[in-house]
Amino acid sequence: MDDVRTNLNAHLPDDIAILDIVKTTRSFSAKTFRDKVRYTYMIPSYIFHPDLPQLLQTLSPPDLVYKSDSQTENVLKNTQQISELQKQLKSYRATPAQLALLQSALHEFVGTHAFHNYTSKKAVPGGYSDMSAKRYILKFDIADPIISANGTEWIVTRVTGQSFLLNQIRKMVSMAMDVARGAGCGDKEGKKDETPEAGAGKMEEEKTADTENGSKSDACGPNNDSNGNYDDGCATLQTMKDSFANRFMKINIAPAQGLFLDMSYFDGYNRKNEKLSGDNHNALLEWAHQETDDDDNNDHVGSKDDDAMEEEKVTIDDTKTDIVITSTNNEQTGGDVEKPTTAPENKEKPLKPSSPYSVAKQQAKKEMNEASRKRWKAFRDEKIAQHIMKEEETEFHFLKYMHHHEAHFDPKVNYASMENKLFVLDS
Repeated sequence: MDDVRTNLNAHLPDDIAILDIVKTTRSFSAKTFRDKVRYTYMIPSYIFHPDLPQLLQTLSPPDLVYKSDSQTENVLKNTQQISELQKQLKSYRATPAQLALLQSALHEFVGTHAFHNYTSKKAVPGGYSDMSAKRYILKFDIADPIISANGTEWIVTRVTGQSFLLNQIRKMVSMAMDVARGAGCGDKEGKKDETPEAGAGKMEEEKTADTENGSKSDACGPNNDSNGNYDDGCATLQTMKDSFANRFMKINIAPAQGLFLDMSYFDGYNRKNEKLSGDNHNALLEWAHQETDDDDNNDHVGSKDDDAMEEEKVTIDDTKTDIVITSTNNEQTGGDVEKPTTAPENKEKPLKPSSPYSVAKQQAKKEMNEASRKRWKAFRDEKIAQHIMKEEETEFHFLKYMHHHEAHFDPKVNYASMENKLFVLDS
């Protein structure tokens, strides 16, 4: 199969690659049989530059481009100005306080929440109680930063969940970036917004004071006081909590160019394959190493696919070949397949002892999986990540996004308190 993979890759563009070819059961479906999936989203650190809003105002007014008879879009066309601004910003490095606040914001998404405000067509009355809007997020963490060839630092975030709604990840990243930036957290008199570093420092001081006074305030970010109050419309961790409630909240969409599918997990399929086929099962659909930070296999989640496979009475003779393809495609699917939102206990019976021949056979399969894992990691880090960073140098997706975000997205309005924005509860 290595020759087949090599020959196929010779006819594909650099940013699309076949990393592995694995024999599977005939009924296997890569979309419906996976029980969790991980996406990576990359953010240039200069997004958190404290002077970025003011620097964006120095750009020439954008051209007005008509998208349709009733819609217009502001587009920055002076690429020379944008390029010069990018050169000023590329040496900026996110501070530890900014990264800590960003990580705290990303962690708010972990668990089961109603994400009706994080996708289209569900941020409507009744959307909160729509079960398809509820999703289970296992992890949302920051990985080690990457420095691009032109010297820009990129923050790498990875989110693992059972499934995602359309645009959900990009909206989650937009919200988390606003929290880390302290968007809208200026005072009522219109003074310059407090920087995330200062806000994080204030938050630590408030927590210390609360501990000393024995209070239980919920200081959530920049502009929070010791009583847990926050500037109405300021992007804080409390704002994120409000976004999961039965209310409407407009949330912007971060650029698609920072997002790509990182890894699909087929734990349920692998367990069922081993259980039904014993020592003769096919190679596992498993490309994450159990001893590295890239592995999410310890986070077991339930899947209806287990029961579906049991009903189909899958046998080892009922097989086909599945080709694993990856690319820089960065839009997640609608993910409307219903899955449980809690992790059930693993009650699998222990497997019978394997024969020496079977042990050698399984060891060979593990070595093949390890080789595939290395190809996947090299493709992710050396192709996809490099493609994203290189493209930003000429296309300026994030600077254009921030220019539009600062000019047209008002946190004071969109992140305002829940008053007058509650949905009418279903009767």
